[in-house]
Amino acid sequence: MEISLICGTINRSSELIPLLRSLQQQINAPAFELILVDQNSDDRVEKILNAYAGTLTVRHIKTKQRGLVTSRNLGIHQARGKIIAFPDDDCYYAPDTLATATAQCKDILGIGYYNSCPPHTLYFRSTQPHYLKKNEVFSLCCSISIFINSALLKDIGLLDTNLDYGNPATPYGAMEDYEIVLRAMQKNYSVYYNPHIQVFHQINQGAYSEHRMLCSGFCYYYLLKKYFPAYKLWSLYFKECIIIVIHTLLRRKVSLRWHQNFMRGIRIGAQQN
Repeated sequence: MEISLICGTINRSSELIPLLRSLQQQINAPAFELILVDQNSDDRVEKILNAYAGTLTVRHIKTKQRGLVTSRNLGIHQARGKIIAFPDDDCYYAPDTLATATAQCKDILGIGYYNSCPPHTLYFRSTQPHYLKKNEVFSLCCSISIFINSALLKDIGLLDTNLDYGNPATPYGAMEDYEIVLRAMQKNYSVYYNPHIQVFHQINQGAYSEHRMLCSGFCYYYLLKKYFPAYKLWSLYFKECIIIVIHTLLRRKVSLRWHQNFMRGIRIGAQQN
């Protein structure tokens, strides 16, 4: 088995269909498996999977445990592939995604091009393949476009359970994708960004909710403290203070609440770490 795709899912059913269809349409792809970690209490996922029986290698794992990191770590334990990836249950691949990722990621951690569908202007994406620098992780990394060599993963360890989004035990969880990439860099592994490895994501209107911004602030603090020099923390805090003042003066209420919650998350992170 060349690739294991680990997908955690909860409270969704039809949203899985674009991913499953895109897997059926892969061109020149090596042998791959989809490990679907199902956190639902009902059989909604089984009903969807029945339509793809015999056309895809799907390993369906039911669990009562909650959390994105929890589901992915469960999948890692079951994975048989030399390369591991983490598609969301509402994303999908380009027809050559798996073939391109396989050629790229034999000995390194690879990052693909992530884009929402339709394209979302909030994300900056470089168009040139290159080895990733540490200060690019926050702008170019996304969990759904990470393809990681399984031997590398065994060396650096599982995803960080302190950042387990959706787990009641970690109410401010997020950014486990940034953490695993920064950890690989800390252990001197190469991380290569290739925009030709394409992954698309359906727009989630809740992605920029006030709670998600609280989580973002918390996790930014956690990661900056863990992997960057102290001045980066002060720089972030100072920048956010200026942004809040500007949005207050311009009366941009929505943006102001966004940054206020981000700042609250930073303060919570400082108190707990």
